[in-house]
Amino acid sequence: MGRRLSHRWVLAFLFFALNLSLTAWAAEDRRQQTLRGVVLDPDGQVAADATVRISKWTEASAQMQHLRRSAVTVSTDDEGRFEATVDRTYAYVIRAESEDHPFTDLLEYNPVGRRPFIELQLSTGRSLSGQLSADGSTEWTDGVVHACDPAGLFYGPSACDEATVDADGRFKFSNLPMGPLDFYAHADGFALETLSVESTPDDEQLTLSLAPGHPLKGRVVDEDDKPIANVGMTLAQHVKKQSDTSKRLYWPVVSDEEGSFQHPGLPDASFSITAQPDGIVVGSEPVTFKVQSDVPLAPIVVAAQTRPIVVFRLVDPDGRPVTETPEILIKYSSNFSSTPQIEIRETEGAGHFEVKGIYPSRPSILIRPAQWIDLVIEDLELEAGQRLDLGERVLEPGAQLAGRVVDPDDVPVPDATVEVSFMTEYGSSSRSAQADRSGRYRVFGLPEDPAYSASATADGFRPDVQQQVAPNAEDVDFVLEPNSIVKGRVLDESGRPITMFQIGLYSEASENDSTFSAMANTNKPETIVDDEGRFVHETAPGHYTVQIDTEQTAPARRGDVELSPGETVDIGDVTLVAGLTITGRVLGPTGRGIAEAEVGTKSGDLMAQFTGATTAVADTATTDENGRFELRGFIPGSVTLSAQHAEYSAATETLELIADEEPAEVILTLEAGGDVVGVLVDDNGAPRVGAMIMLHRGLSAVMTRLSARTGAEGRYRLEQVPAGSYEAMCFLSLDNPQSRVSARISVENNQTTTFNCDPPEGGIDVSGRLLQAGSTLPNRGMILVPVDSLSGTPSMSDFTQTSSNESGHYEARVQRPGPYTVVVDGGTGSITTQIDVPAGVEKATVDVVIESGRITGTVRAADGAELERVSIQSFLLDGTGAAPGLLPGAAAQTGAGKDGRFEVAGLPMGDYRVVAIAPRYQAAELSPVSVGDGAIPDIELVLELSDVVRLRVTDPEGNPVAGAFVFITPSDLPEAAAVNAQSDINGRVRLGSPSAGLLDVVVGATGWAITTTRGVEAQTTDQDPEIVVSLRRGGRIRLSVTTATGEPASSQLVTVQPLESIVGFQMRTFMEPSPTTDASGVARIERLPAGTYRVVVGEAVTTVTVTEGGETDTALQLP
Repeated sequence: MGRRLSHRWVLAFLFFALNLSLTAWAAEDRRQQTLRGVVLDPDGQVAADATVRISKWTEASAQMQHLRRSAVTVSTDDEGRFEATVDRTYAYVIRAESEDHPFTDLLEYNPVGRRPFIELQLSTGRSLSGQLSADGSTEWTDGVVHACDPAGLFYGPSACDEATVDADGRFKFSNLPMGPLDFYAHADGFALETLSVESTPDDEQLTLSLAPGHPLKGRVVDEDDKPIANVGMTLAQHVKKQSDTSKRLYWPVVSDEEGSFQHPGLPDASFSITAQPDGIVVGSEPVTFKVQSDVPLAPIVVAAQTRPIVVFRLVDPDGRPVTETPEILIKYSSNFSSTPQIEIRETEGAGHFEVKGIYPSRPSILIRPAQWIDLVIEDLELEAGQRLDLGERVLEPGAQLAGRVVDPDDVPVPDATVEVSFMTEYGSSSRSAQADRSGRYRVFGLPEDPAYSASATADGFRPDVQQQVAPNAEDVDFVLEPNSIVKGRVLDESGRPITMFQIGLYSEASENDSTFSAMANTNKPETIVDDEGRFVHETAPGHYTVQIDTEQTAPARRGDVELSPGETVDIGDVTLVAGLTITGRVLGPTGRGIAEAEVGTKSGDLMAQFTGATTAVADTATTDENGRFELRGFIPGSVTLSAQHAEYSAATETLELIADEEPAEVILTLEAGGDVVGVLVDDNGAPRVGAMIMLHRGLSAVMTRLSARTGAEGRYRLEQVPAGSYEAMCFLSLDNPQSRVSARISVENNQTTTFNCDPPEGGIDVSGRLLQAGSTLPNRGMILVPVDSLSGTPSMSDFTQTSSNESGHYEARVQRPGPYTVVVDGGTGSITTQIDVPAGVEKATVDVVIESGRITGTVRAADGAELERVSIQSFLLDGTGAAPGLLPGAAAQTGAGKDGRFEVAGLPMGDYRVVAIAPRYQAAELSPVSVGDGAIPDIELVLELSDVVRLRVTDPEGNPVAGAFVFITPSDLPEAAAVNAQSDINGRVRLGSPSAGLLDVVVGATGWAITTTRGVEAQTTDQDPEIVVSLRRGGRIRLSVTTATGEPASSQLVTVQPLESIVGFQMRTFMEPSPTTDASGVARIERLPAGTYRVVVGEAVTTVTVTEGGETDTALQLP
């Protein structure tokens, strides 16, 4: 039983980890995000009418040595708030300024993984004046001086303040920020002069002297020698800085509307100028030239390659023009994706469109109109500078979906958005429509295949989602419940109002919880600015804990807040107190304190990180010149500190905060880290543009992963990656997550690791047909899992994800020969079968055969209630009554529709146990159910209401642990009827018991050992005490590995497996990284439940006993 349970755990967590990473990745590709924030003056009051500049970073070289700038400017309202839409593809630099105060320090902001609210505080400015001269003369007509932040050289003059030199050579700046500044002076006929100034008092006098220089003039032309406007170029020169170290100086130059560019003055030196890639230009070869005093500088011509342009006309089946602008996706290699370079516009009306930004290659184009079926044009031949006319294209209307959107009183909800999502052979897609004044909607352009997912949303209402929606249905109605409002007031300990704070509402545990419910039901925190400390927060109806905090206080919580649809609840006054303070130092590799490192906090638990249900505020601090920092406002519990600096890899440390005890000083040591680089190309050598590369070290790092995307040349770069072993995952297409390559890589300090997303060496290319009843199954997702890895400690690279194409053929690369479990997407569920991959070959043809047996039936609740999230699983009996569960060739699973009907397909002939589970109900089973040749059994399963398991997850001090994974299974039916959820912000879980008998509870949380409690009983009344699971840290193994000659063996992968079954141990696989040995041959395996383990490195094996809280030293020598 333990072995079967282990298989179920490992597959369950495989799917969870893949889905979580893909969900995060897919969410990241929802390109638009609303960024909100507030600007404060130096006294902490809101700054109305301030200007906020949001500047996009784009990579123009692999080393990120030059950044081009594209700014969006917004103004704050009367409450100091601002709002802007940003593209999640990019990182940003943000600053604010006002008439009375200078711009703030530049704030680096990356939308991925960040809450979209920021705070900017203005500072008191200073005045600086100076004198500009040249050869003793102070008479000027065109001199200009720029004052920039120390990084301003990389952002260009547009990121700086500017002062014009008067006729006497004088200039003056007012309202400059305190702190270091770089000044750049230039004038026609003179070379650029730079001067760096540290923090100085007001009215500091500066002196800058220009030397004669040579004006640069030139133009940018395309393949036909026609000028190109607005092309960004990098002008590079070697200069001597004040530190007397040679450094390459980059300065952006942009061509004007006539394609001309200029620079006011260059010194005697060697230069190069290069056109940078954008939506129009592919790039150019660098033009090199040398400036000499006695040689006239001829105009420079930069010959740029331009991206091809594709034009077409769209019409309906009656020949009428379709004028609504469609979405464009491009397939450069294996899958369609959207890229930021693509631009489409209607040119001359009547359905004529022009697409720019495609890379010269042999791409395919997917045209996705809003109300029509996708149109695909395959294998175009596009060259630089080409203009290709695709002619007139006729769109097909496809299927429709119609109905009404109303509130619970049947009142129409006008302007509600109905979105229908579905899969096509080209990836995920959707269509949408707005409801009219009567609440009616109609969505066009849907495929004829079934299995839509449809949702309705409207401002002020809770969304309604329906699954398994049939095409061409005319009565798909949505009922939207009105949102609720919670209000109150926030005070400090002296009773004074706190004028700026965050409020978050976190769903409390309920019997309807599931693994992802915490993600779906949690409101992201909102920042409130109010002079009286009052808040009014709108949210979906539900049962919540309200958390309020600031950066300087501990969070305060109000639990058991019940919000009914449309109701307003006043929770009264909430008082915030100081909380605990954390102090410490950040050190470099040599033990020296690191100044200007950023130290932040995050919860020690993955789901709490994702939902925001943290045990401390998301505070940050910057270290002083000795590397010291201080963070305030914590409550007791587990918290993880993270230190970051631009020149080092990040470091983390987990603390246990105890009530009324000030924590000991924390030391965070930064390492140099290593770089991971690569170039991705397809089989034809064309670059893979927009592919995503993710590095993670187990499930705990999925949401805090390191990631990058490939640019126009297919290149990517990750810098300062902490040393260690990583699962590297490449998603080759933005629209098809199944185009994935996984491998394990090792990163070492001060080293560069190259990973081109090539499949690991020694693999086998497997291809064939996906068959059922002699026919191919097109467009089905598939996962191949080595059977032997299910009983070990697998890595993500063991799992191969692929899909059958439109003709039902699949291709995959597996790591080794042997039997594989194949899980196939069955449309409404999954089907499991098995293949054998032969040994001794590099390529193999293996058909994946799905059997044709089926079981149909109905599942219903004994109390007549409508069931939600029903899961039906079938298990092939092996003749002894045992159910092999998800072992090869054994099972399939599906869901049930609203009418309770289900069909389990893809079953081989034999006798089955069929099990149905649903939230708040006991599992129901029927056995044996016989599937014979031509026989299709139709069965009924009746679910009885269950008792509720009320459970609380805590740390050893009794503090709640939010976001822990909790699995509850019947002790006598573990492989069939597991229910699961995450603990809420109070550490609580409420789940309907899957059985009337004894239960096993398995809990896993980041930073803790897997904790198992056997033989518990569900509570029968609310007065019964809740079950408390106290997490443990577990023990650890310190392993030294040497080579056959006794030398330390570095970068060796270490795996562990308990000798006796530990329920849920495979959960650890996806929460903890499999370690590798460091440069000294040492690896540490942390957070192991007490027991005896088999430790394996290559062919070397040893046995180790681990005790709770202890460390066991052991050694292995490789043969």
